[in-house]
Amino acid sequence: MNWIIYLVIMLSLYSCASSRIDDNLDYEFDSISNEDFKIIEEVPYKEHEDVFEEVEIVDDSLAKESMARVSEPKLIVVENKVSNVISKGISLCYRRQFEAAFEIFDNTYFQFKNHPSYWNQIGTCYFLKGETKKAFLYYNKARDLNPNYVPAINNHGVIYQQEGDHYKALKVYEKASKLNSFVLTPLFNIGQLYLRYGFAEKAKNIFKSLLTKNPSDVDALNGMAMSYFLSGNTSSALAYWEKIDNESQAKPYVGLNYAVALKMSGKKQEAESVFDKVNDNKLGQLANYYKKVKNYIGAQ
Repeated sequence: MNWIIYLVIMLSLYSCASSRIDDNLDYEFDSISNEDFKIIEEVPYKEHEDVFEEVEIVDDSLAKESMARVSEPKLIVVENKVSNVISKGISLCYRRQFEAAFEIFDNTYFQFKNHPSYWNQIGTCYFLKGETKKAFLYYNKARDLNPNYVPAINNHGVIYQQEGDHYKALKVYEKASKLNSFVLTPLFNIGQLYLRYGFAEKAKNIFKSLLTKNPSDVDALNGMAMSYFLSGNTSSALAYWEKIDNESQAKPYVGLNYAVALKMSGKKQEAESVFDKVNDNKLGQLANYYKKVKNYIGAQ
């Protein structure tokens, strides 16, 4: 008799469990449609699409290689123009709209999973979020697909430089530049490191080559000016700074050194005029230097 009671209880429990499972399954499968089984076609990788052709900035040769150099208003314009969704994603990252950016990357995984640029841009998004280790891993993923993928190699160098390993950063930039001499960003980064350590002549050669490609490039002009300035040739330095437009002189890393050079040349009024243009809302790490320059030139 006991076994019959036991069997009845077990059957009733099974019946209840089955009912709950059926209900859960009905609920779960209600949200599934035929669209979920639709095959997503992969987009063929085209290397030339790694360049942001929609970016139109005459005085910046590197803007087509990195949206880091594009102002926010121009980024919004680019987002509205681009057909490449990956470009839209990275533009959103630079505007710190990370959630919207990662939604784009998630939704386009099956289309672009074999594109090194896809993984490189996700890495850069994490880099901008301050998650450097994740960024490094995603740059590695890009290089898994193409070991000689220059943008990811250059970005590894950027991380090394940020971490203070400038020698390793230099070697990585040099490798990237040798792999593709048409990509300008690694060359520019090498020039910046040379300036940092006072190798003025080496830096000068690099910025001179960048100016042959674009004579109006602001950062190349500023690099040449700094190369001459560090060499003690202030008059030649000023000749290059004078070629930079007023809007770009407002950039602290341009205007502050230009003002110092003018003061050293006895041009106090001009130094004050340039200093007054400097955008003190974007000083960042140059805040203390800004105060020193202000005291040096006697600006009010």
